[in-house]
Amino acid sequence: MTTPKAVAAEESLRAAVREAHGVLKDMRGVLAELRQERRAVEQLLDGIPGRVDERIERQVVKGLAELGTQTDKAMRASVARVISEFDRLAELFLGKDEEARGEGREPLETLILRNREAAGAPEIVHLSPTTGSPYTVCCSRSPFDIPRTDRLTEDPGLVTCTGTPS
Repeated sequence: MTTPKAVAAEESLRAAVREAHGVLKDMRGVLAELRQERRAVEQLLDGIPGRVDERIERQVVKGLAELGTQTDKAMRASVARVISEFDRLAELFLGKDEEARGEGREPLETLILRNREAAGAPEIVHLSPTTGSPYTVCCSRSPFDIPRTDRLTEDPGLVTCTGTPS
């Protein structure tokens, strides 16, 4: 025979077991949610290096493109200055620059020719560099490397240089 205390204790234990089963069920639900969250976090973390690499690559490509543009502009400006200086030197040399020539002065070309004739040296005429090139067409030398008594011309018919272009 069971006593009322035993029945009450059994009922109390059954209620505690039911409550424990409910808590366990709730905990399993929370555990499943946590596992889903962990998977989502792992997926995010797995994708981070790839995204970082993509961003770095985009920035590097953008920076290189910008550097290329700036370098190209600087190079074009430098070439333009060199060509301008060659043009100025040509005007000076040919006596076309009135300011540098001065009153009553002969063109440098005339003075060089007179000096050459007086020395009896043969006249060597080189074909001037083409636009954008620093070297003579006839012998691939810089105008600064040819002798001071040699001349430059833009007329291929006047060239006496026997050098070979490289």
